[in-house]
Amino acid sequence: MQRLTFVDELRDDPLWPGVGIDDLLVKRLHDAIAGHANDAELGALVGAQIERFRAAGNLDAEPGSDECRS
Repeated sequence: MQRLTFVDELRDDPLWPGVGIDDLLVKRLHDAIAGHANDAELGALVGAQIERFRAAGNLDAEPGSDECRS
């Protein structure tokens, strides 16, 4: 969601046409949001961001726990 929000912000910038967008990444993110990604794909897409949140103390659910599945 952060990446998609960032793209929305860029669209308001007059330099938008000069910014390259990774269309494959956007499609993968949309597919993941729609529930069409497995755990490995989700980890590749957003695992680093999740670990940053965990390190900051904003997430304590462990991978594979019931909290992650709800």
